[in-house]
Amino acid sequence: MKRYIIINLILFCFVSFSKSQDLGFRYLGQAEPTETPKIFQLPVMDGVAGERIAVSNDYKELYFTEIHPSNNTRHIVKRYRFNGSIWTGPYVLFDGYNEYGPSLSMDNSKLFINCDYCKRTETGWSQPVRFLNNKAIHYLQMTDYGNYYFLSFINDSTTDIYKMIVNSKDTTFQAFGLNMKSKVQNDYYIATDESYLLVSLNKIEIKCFGGKDIFIRFKTISGWSKPINLGNEINTDNAFTRFGMSLTPDKKFMFYSQVDPNGVHVFWVKVDDLFKRLREQAFSNE
Repeated sequence: MKRYIIINLILFCFVSFSKSQDLGFRYLGQAEPTETPKIFQLPVMDGVAGERIAVSNDYKELYFTEIHPSNNTRHIVKRYRFNGSIWTGPYVLFDGYNEYGPSLSMDNSKLFINCDYCKRTETGWSQPVRFLNNKAIHYLQMTDYGNYYFLSFINDSTTDIYKMIVNSKDTTFQAFGLNMKSKVQNDYYIATDESYLLVSLNKIEIKCFGGKDIFIRFKTISGWSKPINLGNEINTDNAFTRFGMSLTPDKKFMFYSQVDPNGVHVFWVKVDDLFKRLREQAFSNE
């Protein structure tokens, strides 16, 4: 009996170790962060920054944008792939498009890059085509429910987040009514289950630790909760701006870009427990 228990214990430890080894390849093999953010290492050229990470559901593909601060008309979408033993890349996926901010559909069959999209093919991806021809949009996302969301201008000074509603007769756009100040280049991310929004807001609009902080707003019966600051572990006071928020498929980690005296870097941080605490805070104040 004792021998049987020992054998089972050894097998359990071996399986657990194997599973942990299997998961170790995620995120280019980089060690996962705690609730203290750290830089997500991306090899980019001098004077160039990485922005907006998108990770496939099987964690074997990672996409990001290489942005050229001195050339706003050139952004390069790049891809890493895990081949079963090592990560390969980054490969240039699209160059020559003034597009950035990759995001994947829930089944990973479509790749959205700002206001364009492409379809997965047997050999890779189709060429990007415009999603909407008559509306200037930023960071197109598709949620679990098949809904499309994007940020767009209301006028020269204000932006809002929109939901696209498609029916058999027409396509309409429903504004959230957040009315963010566009001249400070706000950004957003919507959870794939549509339960919360991440928004980047300027200190002109709301009290911030830095020049621009990341806030969360939770879905309520009547709309959205008031913005809650993610705290000064993430929103440090030395940063000029933060943007490019996105979450990993398991909603455990958040990526974001930060501009501070040390340059422009992509950071990542553990947020699953933090968001639970902030949700409790939001609804206790309702």
